[in-house]
Amino acid sequence: MINKDLRFSALSGHSADAPVYTIGVAARMLGIPITIIREYESWGLTRPCVTETGRRLFSDVDIRNMREIRRLQREARLNLASIRFLAGCLPCWLLKPCSPEEREKCPVPSRAGVPCWDSKDSACSPSCEDCRTCGVYQMLASLRRFKELLWMISKDHSISVGELVSKED
Repeated sequence: MINKDLRFSALSGHSADAPVYTIGVAARMLGIPITIIREYESWGLTRPCVTETGRRLFSDVDIRNMREIRRLQREARLNLASIRFLAGCLPCWLLKPCSPEEREKCPVPSRAGVPCWDSKDSACSPSCEDCRTCGVYQMLASLRRFKELLWMISKDHSISVGELVSKED
């Protein structure tokens, strides 16, 4: 059944950031129980779109991020608090095209360990659609390469998020 879900994604022609998978389909694709996905959401590690009827919808970006979270738990033995802290240390203010005025008003840089997409009062105040298209949220899928990401960012502040995210292993 997992292959069928993945084949649907590839053949349907939807964009990677389009929320199309229900929580049950996402769980099958990841091979994990629905309760684990809800736990990721409660920790602010995934940001599903919630419809008016309360249905959670996930995108390919969300699936990729949750796959990386699972990998970090298994291979690096990180707990969810550690993964959240690492995600919160991604310097969104260097990765997003924010104006100096937006950066000045944004409280996110002073909050170590809180991901920008989980900050209710960030300068961009994201909706679920904005987060999926945001390179910082998409970078969660590359978190196991955290040192490399930070090195590349510090070396060249003009590096594009797409360049960082596209270097999938």
